[in-house]
Amino acid sequence: MNARVILNLPRRRRIGVTGIVLISLLVVMAGLAPLGLTSPLDQDLESRFVKASFDHPFGTDQFGRDQLSRVVHASRQSLIVASLVAVISGLGGGVLGIASGYVGGKFDLLVQRIVDALIALPLVVLALVAVTAYPNSRLAIVIVLSIGFAPIVVRVTRASVLSMRTAPFVEAARALGTTDLQIVVRHIVPNVMGPWLIVAGTQVGVSILAESSLSFLGFGAPISDPSLGSLLGGEAQTFLHRAPWLIIWPGITISLLVLSINLLFEGFATVPRPRHH
Repeated sequence: MNARVILNLPRRRRIGVTGIVLISLLVVMAGLAPLGLTSPLDQDLESRFVKASFDHPFGTDQFGRDQLSRVVHASRQSLIVASLVAVISGLGGGVLGIASGYVGGKFDLLVQRIVDALIALPLVVLALVAVTAYPNSRLAIVIVLSIGFAPIVVRVTRASVLSMRTAPFVEAARALGTTDLQIVVRHIVPNVMGPWLIVAGTQVGVSILAESSLSFLGFGAPISDPSLGSLLGGEAQTFLHRAPWLIIWPGITISLLVLSINLLFEGFATVPRPRHH
């Protein structure tokens, strides 16, 4: 798709296409990390603090490690964590929100009280407790962030289901003897899929920021397998004035990842909802 075609699209669709292009480039870059790039752990003390050059486009760090390789590898780790969080919190929160909104009654009341409790619990505190108990564990980060972000998905999907539950086409299906499971699958889910995907997708960008923040503080990412947040912290701060590129490139990469994901899922708002007659 060339630039002229993109410019002729409606504004929101242009935003979505731009997000797709950006995230595709970043994902391809992260996926090709093992191909053609040196290991992010390879040290060359004779090439310490080398500025951007043909051999090292992003320069090198205090151990002579290639910064491009480290940023690409860290991007892949951050994307994996964020994607897992989005899938777990999105599926779990979405299913629970649909069940809560459609079943109603005491079950809905119980789910909403649990959601209120999780929302009231500070996510940062919960994450710090988890990574303190299980240091250098990305699995702990994934679980904590999934639990922390799921309530948002539950609330959004539940609100959508409540507006659909008494819709005329749902009442008509129920009058025809359609089972509750069939109503949910055929009528409820397609109509809540738009908001569900948008709120679940935006959790990817938020998860990248949350995981990067924890890694920046020294939690979550092993030293031997860094993420973008850990590249920004630690010794990079010590050598900030001597080698500013050590934080510039990871910072730019985080910004591009979050921006592209937000643009991508904002474009989902243009997807037409199914029509029922």
